[in-house]
Parts: sequence; C-alpha cells; structure tokens
Amino acid sequence: MGIDVGFGTTDILLIYEGKIFKMVLPTRGQQLAKQVKKYHGDIYVSGIEMGGNPLSGALRERIKEGDRIFITPKAAATINYDLKKVREKGFILISEEKFESTNKSKALIIRTADLSPDLLTNFLQNQGITPDFDVVAVAVQDHGKSNTSSTNFRGMWIQKQLEKAPVLDSFLFSESEIPPFLLRMNTNISYLKNFFPDSRLYVMDTVFAAIQGATYGQSIMSNVVSMDIGNGHTAAVSRNEEEIVGYFEFHTSAVTPSKLEWAIEKLIQGNLSNEEIWKQGGHGALTKKSLEMPFDLFVTGPHRQLIKKTKL
Repeated sequence: MGIDVGFGTTDILLIYEGKIFKMVLPTRGQQLAKQVKKYHGDIYVSGIEMGGNPLSGALRERIKEGDRIFITPKAAATINYDLKKVREKGFILISEEKFESTNKSKALIIRTADLSPDLLTNFLQNQGITPDFDVVAVAVQDHGKSNTSSTNFRGMWIQKQLEKAPVLDSFLFSESEIPPFLLRMNTNISYLKNFFPDSRLYVMDTVFAAIQGATYGQSIMSNVVSMDIGNGHTAAVSRNEEEIVGYFEFHTSAVTPSKLEWAIEKLIQGNLSNEEIWKQGGHGALTKKSLEMPFDLFVTGPHRQLIKKTKL
C-alpha cells in the first residue's frame, strides 16, 4: 500500500490480490481546518506532528478572534518546532497529562496526525480487504528540524543527499534509515508501525516521489527534466540516465510562467545557483553540469497545466 500525503489531498494506491485500488481524499489538515473554521470557543489540540499549513492557519485565525487554543508539545510541532515561537503566536501549551485530565466537554478536540490508519483499516475490512500488507510506503514533505530557517534547511538537506548519491532513491528511506532531523518522516513511520507491525515500512519525500512517478513506465531519452508542480511546492530535477545533475524547488504560490521558464532554462544550462532561488523565497538549487540536447520534459502535479503557459 502506498500513501501520498500532499497539501490538498491524500492519495492511496493499494495492490491487493492482483487488483489495484485507488482513493483520493482530502488531507487531514484540510479536514481539521474546516472543523476549526466553523467553531468558536476553546479548542484543545493533542497528537503528533503533521503537515500544518491549513490547520495552523485556521488555529491562528481563531486566536485572532479571541478563542483559546490549548496544545500539547508533540502536537505543537505542527505549528513550529520552537515552543517559544508557538507561545508567541498565542497558543497555550499544556502537558499531555493536563490535556487528558481537563474537562473538555464544552470544547472542540483536535487530534493531529497526517494519517488515520484506524479509519482506513476499518474501511478496507468493510470492503473485504484484509489490511495485512507486505509493504506500506508513505510520502510526506519534510523540511527538517534545525536552528536555521526551515525553508533554507530543506534545500540544504536535499543538496547533501544529492551530493552523497545523486539519484531519486536517495529520498526513499526504510524505517532504520531515516535521518534523525527529518522528524515528520520519523513520526509517521512510528505511528504506522502501531497499525502495521508486520509490514515493511518505507517513507519518501513527496516531491521526489512525484518526480519519480512522472517517468514511471515511460520510454525516455538519456537526458530528462522531471517536474512536480504541486499545491504547495514546485520542484524539478535534470537527469543524465539515473544521475541527477540539477535540482530546484520553489513554493508554487510564488511561481509564474516566466519564473518557471527562467529556472528550467538555467537548470538545463547548468548555471542555476542556490542563492538565486533563495532570494526568490525558494528552498534552493543545485546544478552539477548542463543537460545535453535533446531531452525529455515530464511534468506532473495538480498545477501541471502551468507549463503550457511557458515557451518550453
């Protein structure tokens, strides 16, 4: 079973007894944000780290409206790894013990997690599918925990992975291989292990999972540019055979057709710098060498139509 947790949707692909099933669902972040937006009053938040953009934005809006948001330290990682910054945003930190002992009968209770394995397994069992999988693989986007800007740090750890092994599989980890600073990945694998103790568990960064999937099963040239234009991030890699020779990543909200065209052209030329992407609010870039002509261009993601507005 493969699960891709994106910004807007959670996509599930299941191979069972020779049959393939696919589900596309709203992310838990989107679902929880809707609950928060409709509610006025005290909100208690517990759970584990999850992709927090929709939910954290909705919670901060409630704070601005005067509601009290109580949150446990583990769940607070959804807002920020620095608990001081969480407090500065107006959240009230409470211990797990305080959360459990407090009377919350008149409050909204939120449990943070990227996934709902209990609901998923119950659903599958009701469809006659035994959730006893050989492999469970999940894709999440992880900025990583550091003392620097999370935006810059994501670009830094990606570049280090590419310098160690410039292939897409560098971003696929078994449960024992996940770097300790990738807390969201570690959290999700630990959580899944409670529900699938006998399955082999893997995690991959969503951007590189999408980029790899873009060329899956395709007949391609030796030189390739693969791109994911997602709801949250836009990223591309240039490859010679399996070797990644260039990479860049932006926030999709900041991408225009002209900026996309500029970045791809410089990626192909092999002279796109990390600083150029950072200055535009992106995560970074790494170029080792130019890409020879001709090359194939593969684009995936919910905003892939953006590429048609360029001259590429």
